[in-house]
Amino acid sequence: MARTGIGDAELARRVSVNRLTLIRWREGVTGRPRHREDVIQCANVLRLTPEERAEFLIAAGFSPDDAPSSPSAPSPLTNTSQQTDDAEGRAPTLVPDAPSTQQIDGASGSPGRARFLRTRRGAIIATAVAVAVAIAAAISILAGGGEPPTVTPTPSPGVQNRGGPAPDHPIAADGESLILLAPFVNYSGGGQGFNVSGRLRERIDIALAQSGLPNARTAIWPVEIVSEDAAVDATVRSGALLTIWGEYDSGRAIARFMTTPRYTGTASRRVVDLASSPADLPVTINVTLTGAVRHVALVTLGRVYLDQGEYDHAKAALARAADPPPQDPLALADVRLLLGTAYLGGVFYDYDEAILLFSQVLETQPRSVDALNGRARAFIRRGRDGDPARAMDDLTRSVSITPERADTHVTLGLALIARGGDGDVARAIGHYARAIELAPGLPDAYFHRGLAYSELGDMAASRADLERAVVLEPANGEYNAAACRQVSAAGFPTDALAYCDMAMRGEPAGRALFARAMTYALLERNDEASADLDQFLAWVETSGEASCHAADAQAAADLRGMIDANGERPEMPPAIEFRARPFIPGRVTC
Repeated sequence: MARTGIGDAELARRVSVNRLTLIRWREGVTGRPRHREDVIQCANVLRLTPEERAEFLIAAGFSPDDAPSSPSAPSPLTNTSQQTDDAEGRAPTLVPDAPSTQQIDGASGSPGRARFLRTRRGAIIATAVAVAVAIAAAISILAGGGEPPTVTPTPSPGVQNRGGPAPDHPIAADGESLILLAPFVNYSGGGQGFNVSGRLRERIDIALAQSGLPNARTAIWPVEIVSEDAAVDATVRSGALLTIWGEYDSGRAIARFMTTPRYTGTASRRVVDLASSPADLPVTINVTLTGAVRHVALVTLGRVYLDQGEYDHAKAALARAADPPPQDPLALADVRLLLGTAYLGGVFYDYDEAILLFSQVLETQPRSVDALNGRARAFIRRGRDGDPARAMDDLTRSVSITPERADTHVTLGLALIARGGDGDVARAIGHYARAIELAPGLPDAYFHRGLAYSELGDMAASRADLERAVVLEPANGEYNAAACRQVSAAGFPTDALAYCDMAMRGEPAGRALFARAMTYALLERNDEASADLDQFLAWVETSGEASCHAADAQAAADLRGMIDANGERPEMPPAIEFRARPFIPGRVTC
């Protein structure tokens, strides 16, 4: 990895496994990877020599015999499941990959773990409230929501190996959001203490139950955590989404937060540090600290669900984080911004609600580029008369404030496509190109530019961009389905089939079925084409996309004509008519 310059996030994307899984492989937490194909794909990406490849496979516990050579072009990954490795150490899949943004020295432990801590600590210590819930605001928000029972002083846990390895610890199950709480260290000097982690767990459990979030639970780490190194170790070993630990004495109570290495938040430290007195300590812990930590946990959970694209789960977590509403304007704006983003997607999307929330943010933060961009996306997706123009107004303001944001230029391209005026497709391509200049690793910019090139009839440029999007995000079903369709329509069905097969592993499978059926038809593999087309028509009847039924049925009939022609390309429709077209937000793409 050092030789190629490929980091954890990039390697995880190309192999289509979780970043935490790779970390566990490297650190020896997992005895051996579950799938030999994953190891082979790692070797391909890292461009190992045959000798290195053999050594690599042996080190992973597999035979090196007949290991395939590194491919000359991107190919579909043999294993795309990101929800396997259970007891063997495969990580849960809630959180997306992120590059490291900091380096912090002072790692301890094994040489491998020390290297990991030195080079990746910034990503691991990603804050649980990465964007700006001021600590004072978090405190002021959360004293409400019902008084919890009073904490009764209890004997201090008295763990002898304070901060040391836990002999028996909780581990997150596949697809589970685990919030880990460690016993708080009692520095008050007395023999009596408070069960702070138990009180925090109670409050968070109530909030999780009220949110109705599936597969989210809390657990207690069996020993106290007294350092960031110990918190890193606990978070990695348990696969926790969030770890909460801290300390208290007669004068203050402190809670600290650490997110999983796969979380994409800003890499920085945050604490809730509350002053108190010996007499006030029960109230400080029972009301202020428990409320603040509850809020932090829910906001973190909401952020991670958003990053994972699980918008409805994000809504549930963030709605509880905002109840009661934050009193501090900055904290309130932060929650509204996140909720507005959540309402842009999911089964229960609501563009009107998203526009309202983003507008409320802009009332107090008129220069918030995130809110301007979010409201522009909501306008585009809503697609009412005048909405593209409203989106253009917001995006023009956004560019005037921060001209170097790549995502703004991608959204500008979408707004121009949605507006549909003369020359707007070419102007959209210009904005996508600008986004790529600013962020060469942004797959969405290549994806949308590839579709725009298709609209102009430049199939070579379209294919190149769509294939580049797949290279950057190989497990993305939408990217693969578009590449499958485009490469076939351009006259290269053999090359397209690899993308078709990858697309079948993503969602929505129905669109991928049609793309692969077309590719099989062009390859004169008519039985397979017919089978895929039958499944596609069955999907059409149950997909719920009623506005697409007529268009889908006509496309299927046209493709059936190609199949029934026994592989001969009929005059109508030519394969080029099946090409992928620009995605127009706010309009159903059939």
